[in-house]
Amino acid sequence: MARRPAQAASTAQGRGGVLKVVVTLAVVLVGQALLALCLVSAQQLLVPRNMPFGVSGPPSPVVAEVASRAGLDLTSYPNTSAVMEAANRGELYGAYLSTGSADTLVVVPAKSFFAQTELEPAFVAEAHKLHRPVTVRQVAPLASSDPVGAVTSLLLLPLLIGGYLAAVFVFKAAHGVAAAPWRAAILIGYALVGALLTDLIAGLAIGAYSSSHFWPLLPCFWLITSAVALAAAALQALVGKWGTLLVAVLFIAVGGPPAGGLGTYLLPVYWRNIGVILPAQNAVTLVNRVLYFGGNDISTPLTVLFLYAAAGTAVIAWFGRVRPAREAAAARGTQIPSPPGAQTPSPPVRRFRRPPVRGLRRPPVTRPAPPVAAVP
Repeated sequence: MARRPAQAASTAQGRGGVLKVVVTLAVVLVGQALLALCLVSAQQLLVPRNMPFGVSGPPSPVVAEVASRAGLDLTSYPNTSAVMEAANRGELYGAYLSTGSADTLVVVPAKSFFAQTELEPAFVAEAHKLHRPVTVRQVAPLASSDPVGAVTSLLLLPLLIGGYLAAVFVFKAAHGVAAAPWRAAILIGYALVGALLTDLIAGLAIGAYSSSHFWPLLPCFWLITSAVALAAAALQALVGKWGTLLVAVLFIAVGGPPAGGLGTYLLPVYWRNIGVILPAQNAVTLVNRVLYFGGNDISTPLTVLFLYAAAGTAVIAWFGRVRPAREAAAARGTQIPSPPGAQTPSPPVRRFRRPPVRGLRRPPVTRPAPPVAAVP
């Protein structure tokens, strides 16, 4: 009879373990399906979509014909110098300058190498078809160490994944505590060390970019890693252990595909709009503009990344300091206050008896005999 309860308990425990395994695998399958959906739908067909493109001079049939087939957002400029300034600031993916005798196609490889491979053949073929002489001119060319402009996307991986893993491992090291007062400081310090290592390895050791970009890129790397790590820690503080999964879904499965390392205006419009509010696309934009365009027009990515870092720090501070302090103050306030002038009773003094030692006997107490009265 005693074995039946034990067997029933072991059977129930085994069923609970199987159920946990099934639920865990189901969650992983959902994440895998979501990643496949986001990645393929965002990167499957990279073509110009509302791509900023400048024109100058009289209307050209070459531009009209190409724009009718490609998704170009044409902006007219008064002269050639205005077009070149906009291209050097990273505002355009290309431009077409039409004159009376010959035309000039301006391409910006640093903006997107793959956009160049779409635009240049289309304009050159159409100009030759219409018997218009055309010259190709490059603005912001890519470095020889980065011939296809992949460095910005490659740098995103260690910065994004590093910040995410830091938050996860610190959360586990704290045994699942919602937030601790020291967590934000530790994550910010880790982000600085990680940014320095990434900058040293990618820049000075491998030579993916020139050494002159070491110091301009270091605070960018620090901000990117800090924003991801602090936001991940804040989500963990809000929803507990499910925050780790939520961070992976938001920042990697959903935020990674629309990062736009190959060119944000090659993405579907809805993916480009989703990526604007997530750290990955803003990180790629920030690094690309600092690396190739002298840091022009970086206010939007800086604002978004600073908001993630500030919001994460605020949530960590709330769960680590503010809320515990308020709970402690509320607990002190619920105690019944003593009336004014009353003396606070001192705690009773507890007296302890020394236990008797076994094996030892007290010596017998001898009392003197009473005096005997004398007989007269």
